[in-house]
Amino acid sequence: MKTITFVDEVDGAIKSFCCQVSVYQKYGGRCAYCGQKITLHEMQVDHIEPIRRGLMQLPEEIERLSHIDNLNPACGPCNHRKRTHPVEEFRAEIASQVERLRRDRNQFRMAERYGQIEATGKPVIFWFER
Repeated sequence: MKTITFVDEVDGAIKSFCCQVSVYQKYGGRCAYCGQKITLHEMQVDHIEPIRRGLMQLPEEIERLSHIDNLNPACGPCNHRKRTHPVEEFRAEIASQVERLRRDRNQFRMAERYGQIEATGKPVIFWFER
């Protein structure tokens, strides 16, 4: 197998294409958070415990955070929303969206009044937790 290398945008470390494929295969080609099917090309590699931009971190800490056990496949919307948040902060962010939409969007309130949308109050369970 030919190895293709790329530079990680966060820490500048050189990663192998084999590592990227391994991350992609962790959840059968699905986003670890929402479960959406994604292609290898669409996948973004997420650090479960985030690497904090702008903070001084020791090389061994960056290496630990870049281990495959700390990497999840993510779709663009989930990775963008999670940003540098730990998983529990991301969970709280997702859970707060219904109230934020109800407060800020007339279209949401109208659809809710007509029974087109129903808030369930279910806990946020990520795909990788199932």
